Amino acid sequence: MMERPKWYLDLSEELATAINAHYMPTLTQLIEETGLQGGDFTAVQTAVSTVPDPLTPDVFLVRTPYQARAHVMTQLEGSVERGVLAKVGDEEYVLTEAGQKLAARIAATAVAVAQTINLTSPANGERLAVLLRSLVESSMATPEPRHPSLDRSRFYDPGLEAPVVERIRRYLNDLNAFRDDAHLAAWQPYGLEGYEWEAFSHIHGVYVFGEPATTAADLAEKLGGFRGYDTVAYEMALQKVCTRGWLTVADGRYTPTAEGKQIREVVEAETDRLFFTPWKLNAPEMTELKTSLEWLIAQLQLSQD
Repeated sequence: MMERPKWYLDLSEELATAINAHYMPTLTQLIEETGLQGGDFTAVQTAVSTVPDPLTPDVFLVRTPYQARAHVMTQLEGSVERGVLAKVGDEEYVLTEAGQKLAARIAATAVAVAQTINLTSPANGERLAVLLRSLVESSMATPEPRHPSLDRSRFYDPGLEAPVVERIRRYLNDLNAFRDDAHLAAWQPYGLEGYEWEAFSHIHGVYVFGEPATTAADLAEKLGGFRGYDTVAYEMALQKVCTRGWLTVADGRYTPTAEGKQIREVVEAETDRLFFTPWKLNAPEMTELKTSLEWLIAQLQLSQD
């Protein structure tokens, strides 16, 4: 049985950060030029992947069930007001002509940025793309877990003729989507709502971004702006988790119990199992993957300086 290459998670995140350092200035400029919001770009790109079906809140909630449905609806209605989506039914949306043009412009911009990145060894970049693509394909072929997020991410495959950095960026996004699929499959059997699981995770404070939270108010401040839940909702969530014996509370401050910590570790281990099991690379290829990721990180960081 292959040892799980946990180093991949750190290196892929570091590489994604290095790639984004090249992409984000141009994409931020594009947002400013259009006068739209970041959420409009997300809505437009997601709507592209649903054609010929309309975009609905459920599409977002499959991958991020941590959001309030009403919050997603508010975002979609905002995109309607700004002219990139049109409402065609109850909770159903399609791209307007302006939305279609924006989607094409976003895709073209990503390719254009990638074309400006010159690698000292294009062959090394191509080899990394081949290795990552093989991982994406083996993940697509696995029956466990179900992978709706990966399936949707694959819609954005730029094709083999795209610049190598753009292909690598998309493969990293694909594998990140599959990681989300694996994590959902790992925690959902415990029967919590998405925001309840996320609230528990941020009190636990490991495997999450930022500092741990200790109160419902902390969670509302940290997560509420993009999840759509307030202090009252998070207080109810934490109280529910307390009834499981996974948290304790004193003076409004929550801490994980030994059982809660164990559950969180079990879920993370199951996430790793589901994520890495489809990988078919042999030992030399795994070593090559690691060194190639490190090489490209160094290349991108050097060219950014």
